[in-house]
Amino acid sequence: MGIAGCPVPRFKYATGGDRRMFDGYVTGRLRELLESDKCQFASESVTTQETALERQSRLRDRARQLREKREAERLAFVEEKYEQQFR
Repeated sequence: MGIAGCPVPRFKYATGGDRRMFDGYVTGRLRELLESDKCQFASESVTTQETALERQSRLRDRARQLREKREAERLAFVEEKYEQQFR
């Protein structure tokens, strides 16, 4: 094995044929890595996709939280105004 697992030995000066073989190995390896990354990304995106029911549930929870927050702010405002009224 050569440099970093490359089957081409390290040469100070590579001949034309050696250079083409090395370039072919590198481009083939890069193609394999790219294909591997693409497959991994596709499988991850499928597993992390949110279903319609999950999205609906998440949105309902968020709406409930916002409603409760708004009501709490409204009650605090009303309480403040009552206190101001009787000063």
